[in-house]
Amino acid sequence: MNPTQSTSEHGQNNDFETQLVEYVVTHRPKGDRLEISDKSFWIDAATEMAKQGIPTTADACESKWAEVLLLDQLTAHRATVLILDIIRSIIPS
Repeated sequence: MNPTQSTSEHGQNNDFETQLVEYVVTHRPKGDRLEISDKSFWIDAATEMAKQGIPTTADACESKWAEVLLLDQLTAHRATVLILDIIRSIIPS
């Protein structure tokens, strides 16, 4: 949590992220990659977030989604490195 963020703001940020991920997963165009550049998609996402009581903008939704993807990629990379380290430690050289 950002030190300047209140507990309430942190909870709202988590709600925003959770609701946004759910929206993207259920509404993204079929066959599209996870990077979505269609501005109307993000406008619709912001509208849906507002209906859920989370006021935001299309740009904020797109930016938050980019953060989610980056964190997911970093986590996957770290997991891969950890697995490789474990394999190297149990297989003789």
